[in-house]
Amino acid sequence: MDGSESRQLTDGPGNDYSPDLSPDGQRVVFVSDRDGNKNLYMVNIDGSGLTQLTYTDEDDYAPDWSPDGHRIAFVSSRASSTKTEIWTARVSATGLDLSSLTLVTYDDFNDYDPAWSPDGRMIAYSSFRIPGKGYTIFLIDADGSQERQVTTGLGWDRSPQWSPDGQHLIFARWSVADIQENRNFLTIDTTDEKLGVLYTDNFEIQILRGSIYLTRIDGTETRQLTTEDDNDNWAPCWSRDGQWITFVSDRDGDDDIYIMRADGTQIDPVTSNSFDDFHPTWGGATQSQTMHRRIILSDHFDDNRNDWPLLAGIEDEYWLKLTLQVNNGVYRWEGKAKRDCVRWSYPDIRSVTDFWLSVSFRQVSGETDAQAGVVFRLMGDEYYMFTVSPGLQEYMLYLWHSGEWTTLIDWTPTSAILSEGWNRIEVQADGSSFYFYINGILVDSISDQTLARGRIGLIMGLSDPGDEAVFEFDDFEVSVP
Repeated sequence: MDGSESRQLTDGPGNDYSPDLSPDGQRVVFVSDRDGNKNLYMVNIDGSGLTQLTYTDEDDYAPDWSPDGHRIAFVSSRASSTKTEIWTARVSATGLDLSSLTLVTYDDFNDYDPAWSPDGRMIAYSSFRIPGKGYTIFLIDADGSQERQVTTGLGWDRSPQWSPDGQHLIFARWSVADIQENRNFLTIDTTDEKLGVLYTDNFEIQILRGSIYLTRIDGTETRQLTTEDDNDNWAPCWSRDGQWITFVSDRDGDDDIYIMRADGTQIDPVTSNSFDDFHPTWGGATQSQTMHRRIILSDHFDDNRNDWPLLAGIEDEYWLKLTLQVNNGVYRWEGKAKRDCVRWSYPDIRSVTDFWLSVSFRQVSGETDAQAGVVFRLMGDEYYMFTVSPGLQEYMLYLWHSGEWTTLIDWTPTSAILSEGWNRIEVQADGSSFYFYINGILVDSISDQTLARGRIGLIMGLSDPGDEAVFEFDDFEVSVP
């Protein structure tokens, strides 16, 4: 990311801000007050398809995509004009399904800055609720249960963002001085220069300059990544591979976007102009791939327009009995093995070299070690296969070439895999380099030059004679540079 090739996406009345790029890199959700109140809007990355998502007399803002791209979390005062809460809603084909609106937080305080965990199970957010503390980072399950506090101590903690492995949070902390109670309100006395004051209904806090901090999600091992040096650092955002962090800083006068390594070293500017730049957001594993992709196939399995193979209990003499159906918005596989085997299928799609592939799947029933996933660079009878076992919570990558199996990544456990429900697999191929994501988390990468191009499809595997399993696939998408 060097700050080149910037381009304008919106050009309307009012202010457009707080963009968040969808996990597939194709759409941007943002806030605009072009119609008076703050509402959510969405636009394609080429600037087309502008759509208003929410319509409220109050304010909706701070949107954040869920890792699977199916939901958006945001802040709204629609429940009460005197406080803000965290809400979620499903993304539909035409925008946002407002009938699915879900209130996640409901308390007597103002809640801000929602950020989905990489596995989609939790939301981090900041809340103004502890007298004398200012803003504090909390976690809550996506269904509104199991709230827990993360940060402690004096400071104004805002804008939490998850690490790709789900173990850490970065956030911006504006430090404060010691608090002293004075009659019916609180003040802060400091011998340092007072660089800002936060006023609320109940107390006043003197704010010092902001820095980027890192902490574990249990609140331990908190450390500072940037130093104030009489400048503000805020709005941190982690790259998807976990190697870099972007943030906003006024260290050179205006507010500009900066980038640094995840350990706080090697800080460089991304933007440098006479304007104020805010709210950086990342796309996929490499920004160039994410921002210049073209979808060549997107299938939600409402029908079989992409000519996936369909089988009605076909039994082969040697390997397995298999049923393949497109029904009720899923591609359903039912298999019973005669021996250790895998079976793949692919849609009507051309061979590709570099690509971004994603699909959601779940195991409905069957053996604990049953596996499902994707095949790619399939040419003739040779291919790579990346599969996941939900029951074992493990993944692997094999190569079938010249009649032999080669283990490129052996079975590897990861907490990124959900043992129940839907998992989302993503594979990025860039020449001989491959990147593998599960539920938005980069779990592995590897280089291999054996197969240069080929088709893309789905695969299921069973280990022993008599093993049975049922898998369902949905939201299959392939894009190319």
